[in-house]
Amino acid sequence: MTAREREVHLPALTAAEALSVRYRRETGKFVLSPAEADLLQGWASQTALGRFVARWLPCLVQYQQRRATQGDEPLTLARFFQDFDLTTIAHLRWALYYLVVYRPEPGTTGLEQWRGYLEAFEHLGAIAAWEEAGLLLTLTPASSDQPLHQQLRVGGYLPEAIALYERLLGHVEPGVEALCLAGLSAIYAQLEERPQAIAYSQRYLALPRRSARTAELIGVLQTLATNCEAIADYATALDAWQQYLVAVRTQAQSELAALPALLALGRLHHQQEEPARALDYWQQAVTLAANQQNATAQAAALLGLGRSHYALADFGAAIAALQQSLELAAAVEQFDFARAHLYLGGCYWALGDSETAIAQLQQCLEQAGSLADDLVLVLFFLGSAHYGRREYPAAVVYLEQYLQQADASRAPHTLWQRALSELGQAQYALNNSRAAIASLQRYLAAVEAAGEPQDLSLTFLTLGRAYSAEQDYAAAIEALQHYLTLLPSEPSAEALQTAYLALGQAYLAQQEFKAAIRYLDQYVVLESRQPDVYLALGQAHCGMGNWLVAIANLQTYQQLAQPAAAVAWFYLGYARHARGDWTQSQVDLQRYSQASTAQDSAWELAEAFYCLGDLAYRQHDYPRAVDYWQRFLQRQAATGGTITPPPTAEDLAANSPAWVARDPWQESSPSARLPTGDRRPTALLNLGRAYAQLGEFDRATACWQELLNLAAPPELREAALFELGGAREVLGRYDEAIAAYQQALVLADARQDAAGTGRATGRIGVVHYYRGDYDKALSLLHKYLRVTRQLRDRALEGSVLNDLGRVYAAQGDGDRALSLHQQALNLAREQEDEWGAAIALASLGAVYGDLGNYTQAVKHLQQSLPNAQKWQARLLQAEILYALGRNQTALLNYEAANEALQAALSLAQTLSARRLQALVLGELAVLQQAQGESEMAQESGARAVAIARELGLPEVNRYLALQKDLAPSALAVFMELVRSLLPKKPPSPPLDTPSSEPHHS
Repeated sequence: MTAREREVHLPALTAAEALSVRYRRETGKFVLSPAEADLLQGWASQTALGRFVARWLPCLVQYQQRRATQGDEPLTLARFFQDFDLTTIAHLRWALYYLVVYRPEPGTTGLEQWRGYLEAFEHLGAIAAWEEAGLLLTLTPASSDQPLHQQLRVGGYLPEAIALYERLLGHVEPGVEALCLAGLSAIYAQLEERPQAIAYSQRYLALPRRSARTAELIGVLQTLATNCEAIADYATALDAWQQYLVAVRTQAQSELAALPALLALGRLHHQQEEPARALDYWQQAVTLAANQQNATAQAAALLGLGRSHYALADFGAAIAALQQSLELAAAVEQFDFARAHLYLGGCYWALGDSETAIAQLQQCLEQAGSLADDLVLVLFFLGSAHYGRREYPAAVVYLEQYLQQADASRAPHTLWQRALSELGQAQYALNNSRAAIASLQRYLAAVEAAGEPQDLSLTFLTLGRAYSAEQDYAAAIEALQHYLTLLPSEPSAEALQTAYLALGQAYLAQQEFKAAIRYLDQYVVLESRQPDVYLALGQAHCGMGNWLVAIANLQTYQQLAQPAAAVAWFYLGYARHARGDWTQSQVDLQRYSQASTAQDSAWELAEAFYCLGDLAYRQHDYPRAVDYWQRFLQRQAATGGTITPPPTAEDLAANSPAWVARDPWQESSPSARLPTGDRRPTALLNLGRAYAQLGEFDRATACWQELLNLAAPPELREAALFELGGAREVLGRYDEAIAAYQQALVLADARQDAAGTGRATGRIGVVHYYRGDYDKALSLLHKYLRVTRQLRDRALEGSVLNDLGRVYAAQGDGDRALSLHQQALNLAREQEDEWGAAIALASLGAVYGDLGNYTQAVKHLQQSLPNAQKWQARLLQAEILYALGRNQTALLNYEAANEALQAALSLAQTLSARRLQALVLGELAVLQQAQGESEMAQESGARAVAIARELGLPEVNRYLALQKDLAPSALAVFMELVRSLLPKKPPSPPLDTPSSEPHHS
């Protein structure tokens, strides 16, 4: 090459200019003459392109020469390119064509505008001319000021750009390799294909020798950091941002370039729960952005600063930073308003300002689109803030949403636990005890899983109260006892009060009355003005049978409670009933039954009806007794199961049922004790007794039969059999009566119940007396008398003495009968037993009449009658009236006799007392005969004989005296009817008073 020749830069050559190029074999270079060299000054240094042109320029020379000198022998390609094959030469010619000759049409858009470069790249790639192909990336087309690869990316032709980059990888020098890796990293990041973006970024950083292009390095580090952060690879992201920051600062870049790194490092350290380190980066970002008057970055940095202050519990500083960020954000286009309001709400929540917290959080919800996963925090703070304001319905709504949407494995465990705890407390406050139990149990499980100590005292206290509300008293007691163990060694009175009251009430519900009283008394020591504790104490003392103490506590409750619960009237009536204060008990129980509501205990309302029935029975108001006991049974049926009352003190002390301890004929009612367990059998027993007193023996029998069909206790079945036997006695169905008593005897023997065995024996003896089998009756009654004396039961002894007296009177042994009845009267007066005294007086009157002392008879009977009327014992009244009429007839007081006998007959018919009807009709026949009313006497006598014949009664002999005054034809008929019924020895007319049967009272 001469001194004036210059090395060419071929991309600037036209086809014509290329003809002036000369190839110097000795140097392997293309050169231009001085004129052409001046035109191409400055391009010769690009040796890479020169080498590239060395491949394709001879093609152009050959092509042009052939066109210019058609006559000469053309040069062959092999002469110029001895080491190239025809395919390679063709690709070189096409590359030359697309780079130098091809021009797109004016106004061409899209890929067509870069077609020449892309086609040339393909041809160069086809012959592995990678160095030359790589140079195409940096060529700047005439229509733009950006290199080819950047124009493709800006134009959105990402697949084409990817194809260029990827084909060059591994074939080019490090600078171009780095360019390709950086480009691929940026494109895949733009496509959000993060694994590829990260992989290419890391390959870029792993190159042994990178280009000195700092901007390229910073871009790759930023791409790596942002994509790692997006997939939660925070460690790699932090490292990349740190490298980014170092690169910016060591390469003397503008400090503005450091802002993204500072903001990101603050964000990542905050994400990694390193708020102190985050705080430092946020503060640097705030200062840098303020210096550069970058309001957007400053607002974002202040938001991050506030979040870190919040994480460090510096809520005042957090509020200041967050409010400043909101002030700046008003003038910028992009800002996370929702998150700023979220953390402001969280700060105010942490400071206990729930009202302001809710206001901020509501603003957050209005702009919640940017929150993504943090939206659940809004739900938590809102729920907790409403809980702090005791706005429990709203608290439950938000806390439930939080727990449904939050991921338990990722949510801060402190928030998760608090949400469960506050949700449970709010649900309990809203009386949703079952839900509260579920939430609080989840809370305890979360605390256990976290393994961090927590103050669980309030949780166990609320659990105990919630279990009580759900009537799971065993679980309630366990939770409350655990609560007490969690208290400090010297707990406050307030901490103890609620637990003592709740424990007392739970033990009360479990009928563990001693434990209930112990805790309730401890509560009263701490707080004496709380009404509910006195109500609970009253109930517990009722359960223990401490009636006076119970009444005192219940009265204190009524004084303190305004208004007092109706149930207090029940327990007052219950206690007074047990003490025998019948009048006040009835008043209290009636007030309760009128004021009770659907929320009251099923047992309490049913028990009130039961006790009111008992009180009505005591007052001999049998219709009301029937009504109350029926209401008791209906109430129990409505509950679908057994209603079990708490035991009384008598129940706790007694070993035998109520009806054994005291004969129902006496002052005690059939329900003097209130047995525990299923009340239905007892109610049926007593309802039958009330029906019997009303003479409704069919209904009475139905009640007792229903009782026998139940799985009732043996003692109640035994009692029902006695009642059935007594009813059949009154109806004159003696075989059925004996059968019932014998069944009762079997039950009593099986229970080793001496009193029951004796009673059954005695009642069978009474039936034999009715049948006229006096010897059998005496034998059985004397056995019963020995039993009563062994039991030292004076009341029953008096009853048996009266039965024996009636039998001896029937045998004509009046003196012995008088002695026995007098002993019974003395025992009754000794026991202050008005009922027993009335029976003894009536029996004495009957015997005096048998002995002919009619005046004395009338005197005793008239003393007995008022008591029978007082007790509304209609069967006893009828028997006394019958005896009075009989003795008045003997005294020739016919008017008084007729009045008494007619009243006795009416009662006997009402009660279906067939034997008594026969006795009264027979006596009426005597009276009517004495008054000269023969036809009426004949009719009465015939009716008496018919009943006596039907029942097989021995009393028909009393009617023989009518023969003298009746017409012959009537006498013949009468004698024929009664002759078969005559006993060997006519007995004295007995006073029919089966004193041991309840339905005769």
